[in-house]
Amino acid sequence: MSENANEPGEMRLAVVADIHANHHALAAVLAAIQVARADLLVCLGDLVGYNAEPSKCLQRIREAAGVVIAGNHDYCTLSQEPDWGTNTAARQAQAWTRLQLDAMELAYLGGLPTHTVDSRGFVAVHGCYLNGTYLTGYVTGTMLEANLEAVAAKDSWPRVAFCGHTHAPLCGWLEGRSKIARVGLAVHVTSGFVHPGVSNHQVLEMTNVSAVPLAIHPGLRICQVVLERTEGEAVYRGRFASQDSP
Repeated sequence: MSENANEPGEMRLAVVADIHANHHALAAVLAAIQVARADLLVCLGDLVGYNAEPSKCLQRIREAAGVVIAGNHDYCTLSQEPDWGTNTAARQAQAWTRLQLDAMELAYLGGLPTHTVDSRGFVAVHGCYLNGTYLTGYVTGTMLEANLEAVAAKDSWPRVAFCGHTHAPLCGWLEGRSKIARVGLAVHVTSGFVHPGVSNHQVLEMTNVSAVPLAIHPGLRICQVVLERTEGEAVYRGRFASQDSP
């Protein structure tokens, strides 16, 4: 991603999830996204449930989002039978929501995919990557590694994976494969910390520790970045704040 929106060959994504019919919060977030000049809005599901303005939220997301995934509350709102494990408050909200939406709105929810593999370089689900429905399961700190491994196991999938459902700002980005290390290519083994608040082009250090030359071609996946949950706000003012080349 780039600090300067709409640079050639780059795309700025905005990702939202778990709106739960909260139109006031959604309106504020969409306004911030507009200021940030995002090229694409991705919604990771649970448009409805718990709060009182499902129709307004559906309309706003349909207008603003280029990619929308179904969440478990979206799925359960369509069914008379509650999903196993759904608590009483959630069931009541889903039953109430079902009565508030018209036939076209219900059909829209019913047509949402449970996951998408996007040609722009990301895969998106609502829940986790460890089951076939992708609607449930949590990508928590203890389950992050297993989910990243599940993404990496799909050879045709991009290495950028989004998910919601936890109601927490936690995500992981896996970029790279162990077969690269096995042939002797060491990638950024020193100074690997990426400061909170930084917005630049990360420059990689690469070392060939094998006895033979290695050819690296454009598009070859060679490295990984794992993002961890942080709190508060940060601005990076170091010497590499505007770095865009080695």
